[in-house]
Amino acid sequence: MSMSAGVRDALKDVHKKCKKKMLAAVKRDGAVLKRASEDQKADRDIVLASVQNYSFTLYYASAELKGDREVVLAAVNSNGHALHFASEDLKGDREVVLAAVKQLGSPLYFASKELKNDREVVLAAVTQRGSALDFASEELKGDREVVLAALRNDWNSLDFASKELKNDREVVLAAVNTNGRALKHASIELHDDREVVLAAVNTSGTALEYASYELRRDREVVLAAVKSNGYAIVYATGSLKNDPLLNSWAKLTYSQRNWRKCRQAWKGKAALFFWMEETAKRVHKDAPPLEMGCVMRAAKRTRV
Repeated sequence: MSMSAGVRDALKDVHKKCKKKMLAAVKRDGAVLKRASEDQKADRDIVLASVQNYSFTLYYASAELKGDREVVLAAVNSNGHALHFASEDLKGDREVVLAAVKQLGSPLYFASKELKNDREVVLAAVTQRGSALDFASEELKGDREVVLAALRNDWNSLDFASKELKNDREVVLAAVNTNGRALKHASIELHDDREVVLAAVNTSGTALEYASYELRRDREVVLAAVKSNGYAIVYATGSLKNDPLLNSWAKLTYSQRNWRKCRQAWKGKAALFFWMEETAKRVHKDAPPLEMGCVMRAAKRTRV
């Protein structure tokens, strides 16, 4: 039985009203698309408005719209992780993937194999988030410029670099100068490199844990470590664990919380600082100003 023109017009009006209501709803809250009908999930205007409000609603869109370039671009420009819900074809689209990784970096994980080996795409990703290096191709994990760009953003990304670059002094120095604990990802050979280890313990004293046995019993290296973090004394070897000067520094720097409290207590007490420095000079040229307990008691005595 054919449908009369009046019924068709009435249905069109109902459809328009429903679409208008859904458009208004997804503009207010994109997640409303979850409760939409299948026809509405396949409606380009509704889905586009939804992903512009909340990118992850791309998940509820029809298969056809997950392959719509404009819809997916709108989603990834809002949140790069929406690339996860795009069609396989668009995960291999350079413009779409670039838009996603420039937004966050880590969506490189969802990119096609070819784009994970694209230098420009990977550079954009690691510049945004260094840990995205983990998702790059093996070839680009061995690219010096790419790895250095990742390290500028996240020192821990040295873990994902190639074996050759983990043994590259310049690359490892770039990492440990940001955070000394990156030394744990360096090659065994560089754990025995005095310059590299000194740079590491100067930024993070506990990086002494990853130094070679020989360097952990090097007094200068251990002193630099405990000056940075008193806890590093536990990684010293031999007689250095009982060295009075090293233990004095360790006690001073062990508790950063107490150290901050002391600094607050010392605020405006220039005479106390001067007295501490003069006392230290009489004891030893490398000695810390005073042991923590004495400093706290001195600060309390001078409290205003």
